[in-house]
Amino acid sequence: MNGRSKVNGKVNPPTTRRASVPTAPPRRPGRRRKRANPLRKLIGFCALAAVIGGGIWAGKLFSKFVPGIGLEGAVALIDHPEKFFPNKDQITVLLIGKDYEYDKYYQRYTGKSSRADSIMLLTLDLKKKHVSALSIPRDTRIRVAGKTGKINATIREDTYPGIAGPGLLCDAVEEITGVRPDFYIAIKPDAVGNLVEELRGVEVETIDAFEYHDNKAGLHVKLPKGTVQIASANDAVGYCRYREVDIYQRNPDGSPIATGRTTFRLKPRSEIVELNKCLENGDTRRMARQQNMIRAMIASGKRQLFRVNKIIDTTLKQFDTDLKREQLLAIASLYRATQPDQVASATLAGEFEKNKPFFFIPDRRKTEALVQWLVYGDEQAANRVTTVAVQNATAISGAARRAAELLRDQGNFDADYVKEASKQTETKTMIWFTKATNKPRAEHVSKLLGGGTIQKDMSPDTTGTLKEAKPDINVVLGSDLAAHLGDQSALR
Repeated sequence: MNGRSKVNGKVNPPTTRRASVPTAPPRRPGRRRKRANPLRKLIGFCALAAVIGGGIWAGKLFSKFVPGIGLEGAVALIDHPEKFFPNKDQITVLLIGKDYEYDKYYQRYTGKSSRADSIMLLTLDLKKKHVSALSIPRDTRIRVAGKTGKINATIREDTYPGIAGPGLLCDAVEEITGVRPDFYIAIKPDAVGNLVEELRGVEVETIDAFEYHDNKAGLHVKLPKGTVQIASANDAVGYCRYREVDIYQRNPDGSPIATGRTTFRLKPRSEIVELNKCLENGDTRRMARQQNMIRAMIASGKRQLFRVNKIIDTTLKQFDTDLKREQLLAIASLYRATQPDQVASATLAGEFEKNKPFFFIPDRRKTEALVQWLVYGDEQAANRVTTVAVQNATAISGAARRAAELLRDQGNFDADYVKEASKQTETKTMIWFTKATNKPRAEHVSKLLGGGTIQKDMSPDTTGTLKEAKPDINVVLGSDLAAHLGDQSALR
């Protein structure tokens, strides 16, 4: 698989792969299947749109978007897009989100000091059309080119003169994961705003009202709770960027009210306490809004096929990549039906150092498991990085502790129990999972515990930080299982 066989020189990819896509049912006897008509497929494909890196495309104008591809190539993009990656069963693509730097006059620029604001390693299974994503915190400590530093600085020319850029960032990702990305896509800072304006607006959702101010970036955003129509680049970027409450009092132009050369007037403490209750606070909700923005752009693009030419041209200007134009379209064709909750995803596990410069230190054991799962498709490795919280909703002592021990010992889950759970009289055990990709592991938890009703958790994640992230699976023990588990615990 592309020459990748080790994680930090130790781990070989598993021999097992993801389950095959179910085969189509046999044809009914006595009926002759009509021969496929390439022209009909091409015309029908005009009604489809897809997104890659926030970009939208349609097959109607292939000849214009990919000069010289011809009808045969256009049909291949629809029927056999994997052929644009010869001798590959899967590929890895490094997504890089660039940020801005500001000079002393608060003017934005993307020159020698620009960093990588977001870093994500995508694994695309070209045969089974599976997608997985491993996010890498931008403060992750790495050592490349003889220097120790943060991974987001690998594209800074003033930090790594002459060698900074996507190639060096790929070196750093390989140093951490043992996987060398096959391709990269570097998304420009203005991409989301430009695309939203080109789409003439999108409809997104908020679970709480919030206000965001960034004087350096010139962003001043105030959005209500509920369904929101966003039409400006300012609101689009603010929607995707908001993470924490604004604690300063502000002038009518949005600037903070100064009380000195470097100090500003704070809002009343009671107001700050109330603002901190906002459900949109934290990194987790920010990532959820970014996914929501992508879905909104897909929906808006599909309603504007008559403008697809202009939309695609705008899209392709928003990123730099070593993928060929037809390969980008092939990826979009392969994954046009993939929904965000079908993508297996995780963030690199580890801890932040307590002292400056606050490096994020990856956990090597968990990194190894994440790579085995997300890159090589080993579902057993997924258990080791799946967090499970067990809560005892009965008065039976020791049940949650015993359940967590069982899940750790027999399932290799990252399981723990709630030490001070409220005691109720629940009779039925519930097993909640947060993402569609966690359902198989929720079923495994149920099998190990001996029962439980499995259900998807639709509530928002309001935890906000990597360390306090919402568990992948939450078990609420009822008396149907707690009695058995509690008795076993009491015998220990």
